[in-house]
Amino acid sequence: MKSFILAVFFIIGTNVNGAEWNILDVSYLLTLPKNNEVTNDEMVSPKTKGKLGTLVNFDLYNRLPPLDNAGNGQQTMYDKDLKLVGVRVDPCPNTQEEKKCSPEVRLVWQPIVYDIDDKKWTASDASLHTFYSLSKNEFSLLAKDLWNLKLENQKMGVDTSKSPLNIHPALFKSSKFFPSLKNIILSYCGEKNLKKLTFMSLLTRNVWWRFGGIELKKGKWEVVIVPRVNLAFIDIFNSAFEENPPKNNPGKAMDGIFNIFPDDYPSEDNIFSLINNYERFNDERDLPVFKTKLSAVDRFMNPLKTNPTNLDCASCHFADNAKFYAESRFPELKGFQSKDAFKNPNTAIYNVSNQTIGNKGTRLVRAFGYFYELPSINQRVIHDSVDSAEWMNKRYKF
Repeated sequence: MKSFILAVFFIIGTNVNGAEWNILDVSYLLTLPKNNEVTNDEMVSPKTKGKLGTLVNFDLYNRLPPLDNAGNGQQTMYDKDLKLVGVRVDPCPNTQEEKKCSPEVRLVWQPIVYDIDDKKWTASDASLHTFYSLSKNEFSLLAKDLWNLKLENQKMGVDTSKSPLNIHPALFKSSKFFPSLKNIILSYCGEKNLKKLTFMSLLTRNVWWRFGGIELKKGKWEVVIVPRVNLAFIDIFNSAFEENPPKNNPGKAMDGIFNIFPDDYPSEDNIFSLINNYERFNDERDLPVFKTKLSAVDRFMNPLKTNPTNLDCASCHFADNAKFYAESRFPELKGFQSKDAFKNPNTAIYNVSNQTIGNKGTRLVRAFGYFYELPSINQRVIHDSVDSAEWMNKRYKF
């Protein structure tokens, strides 16, 4: 009887409190330095140390290719430029089966440099993602710490309910929020539980990006084989150019291609007839083809249909670009959703709209971070965040 009363109290208390996990409680986009700040030293760097050691060991980082071919070398990038811009918490990545869950924290890094011409801090169009493995007990402790941080935010008037994914609003409300979040990160992430690093390397500015990674398997670091293409890396090319584009051009024209797919790649998921100039009709005949390929784009954006174990990086990162181009060419496609589109499980809690620049160009391959000085998030990350928050709401209430 006592346990029943406690259970009822917990449920009623949760409803009265109104506290629910939301997308901003599992995905944290951090701020860039202010334009008048002379350094980016206040940001978290790969060499920052916590309870589990350095966040990213240099020797391990040095096994990856340069993140920006036009940027600084590996040592300077590691020591000076590379900074933490995002944190994502996932209680059950890549599966919907609880018994197969391997909870993780993902840290998102970008080179942050000062533009002496525009006199502002900007992010290079390259990134590093590091993945930290937690036991279910460790993840429960992490979730409790994040829940308490959420409740502290609510006392300051920061309500994440139905807020779109963007820079976390608590960063503008309290000087205590970032130090608290940083302490949590350094309590649960470090070289002792680092299990994977993936990169998006900028080979030619605005044209050529490369994706790849390494992961820990049976005590040894091995190259990640990209699903479906069975290669150690996959490239995105977009050789289309507008006249006199600015250097931070998000793009409108589309002439894109990935690595050539193997013969057994699912033909329905090959979007070349949408993104590649050579394979398009470039007239009204493209409309029904685009509509078919937007069904594939819906799958790429849906974590219940695809994940990093069965979808190549390029298709996932280029989905928003393809959708933007299709809707620009044929405005009647705006709002189109196929049967494979992600469905918001609770519209009273989650806002799945994208209010960043992330879905407004053809040269935006950023998933969660910054395009120069502008927040850039793709739709897949928003849906991933909803999926994580929904999982938390069912299992991690305190």
